[in-house]
Amino acid sequence: MTWFSLAQFVVFLGALLGITKPLGAYMANVFRGERTFLSGTLAPIERAIYRACGIDPEIEQTWTTYAAATLLFGLVNFALFYALLRFQGSLPLNPNGLGTARAPAGSVPITPDLNGSAFAGLNANSPWFNATLGLEMLIGRFLVIIPALAIAGSLARKHRLAVTGGTMPTHGPLFAALLLGTIVLVTALTFFPALSLGPIAEHYWMHLGTTVR
Repeated sequence: MTWFSLAQFVVFLGALLGITKPLGAYMANVFRGERTFLSGTLAPIERAIYRACGIDPEIEQTWTTYAAATLLFGLVNFALFYALLRFQGSLPLNPNGLGTARAPAGSVPITPDLNGSAFAGLNANSPWFNATLGLEMLIGRFLVIIPALAIAGSLARKHRLAVTGGTMPTHGPLFAALLLGTIVLVTALTFFPALSLGPIAEHYWMHLGTTVR
């Protein structure tokens, strides 16, 4: 590691530690519905969005509504970016006349991991590619955080209910074990199939005389 890289790491770590408390306090105030220094600017925009979408912020959502809203958010992002890439040949700032080869692959969540090297004739230094790739990375890597933060804020503002026989305290060992088990299960379902089935599939491909790319 060079001194410049070490300095970058120290500056980044210092900036991260420096904004943790003020940003955390701001997010906590937003989640509690309290006024912040941006309320005067963002509150009218928020109310306008609520009116345009027919949303009543005082009505609590069910789990089905949460799931539908999250999936719809991803679907809208996919549709908008797919349309952007599908019609890129006729849009401005595209002097190379790039076609629609990247439209299907560039609209799915794996887009931020693509570098375009597999698409013949793709000039990675054109204004159009640079602009769309930046938007692509913004949507794929950062915009998907919005639904998660929205759900977290909504859950934080829910009303406390009286403890009954059908409630589960969130500060007990049972809830902690259930949460940990869910994390382990989802992680296993995400990575185990690829780790276990990948070598098997590669073995059969090698046996057939083909290579994996």
